Amino acid sequence: MRAMIEGVQGKYYVVEAERTLRKTKQQLLKQIRWYRYGDLSGAVLLVKNLSSKPLILLESDFSNIFTNTIAINLGSSELATGASTKAFIITKEVAYD
Repeated sequence: MRAMIEGVQGKYYVVEAERTLRKTKQQLLKQIRWYRYGDLSGAVLLVKNLSSKPLILLESDFSNIFTNTIAINLGSSELATGASTKAFIITKEVAYD
């Protein structure tokens, strides 16, 4: 999580890529980077408030975007109109027999 927040690219496999995950009248959600190390993957998401009112963000809003999410960190929990923040999500690969 710390490496994603600080933008460290040391021993991690990092891909700079932008893709829109969701766009509604209230918010735009884009994945802007992903990390990989062993059985852990991390996604850096950009969240933008598109509405005319403040947008309250909860970690639980992001728990079902990817499967096997084990950690979520929000850069900010309240966004003013037009403001954006980053969300950091870590998932763990599950081995199947």
